[in-house]
Amino acid sequence: MEIEQEVDYMKLTWRAKTIGPTLPSFYLGDDRLPSNKSYGFNIFVDDAACIDWLEKHSISSVVLVSNGSYANYDATQLEELGNGLCNSSKPFLWVVRSDEAHKLSEQLKVKCEKNGLIVSWCPQLEVLAHKAIGIMP
Repeated sequence: MEIEQEVDYMKLTWRAKTIGPTLPSFYLGDDRLPSNKSYGFNIFVDDAACIDWLEKHSISSVVLVSNGSYANYDATQLEELGNGLCNSSKPFLWVVRSDEAHKLSEQLKVKCEKNGLIVSWCPQLEVLAHKAIGIMP
């Protein structure tokens, strides 16, 4: 309700126009459009790999590690992070951007295969909403 008052204020004061919702309605807890799960645009073809991998894990058992678009770790830092994930013995989904992937050693990649999955991209909303990711409502 509070945000609606702010939107109304912006409309009256600056004649601002709002655009939304910024999330597909499925993720807003709105049952009116249950099939509205995406933005309708996807340049990445292989979403299924990480979703299929998540399906094999129990509820709230997987750690998601995603450093975002702007993080810039050196090879040593990425190796430390990767070793920590692998040594935890917990399942993990690690999103390492394709322009950062060359910093991971082959040894680490092989070591991570035991408990984790390393991808260069994932459908973030779908992954965050997945039962296997350790986020509780």
